[in-house]
Amino acid sequence: VHLNGEQLVTNLVSQLLDLLRRRDIIRS
Repeated sequence: VHLNGEQLVTNLVSQLLDLLRRRDIIRS
């Protein structure tokens, strides 16, 4: 499956935001 740059960036950003949310939940 080929992803263009925009889709790839969007996917990475969503993964990073998910990780940040998990870290925030763990902290609190």
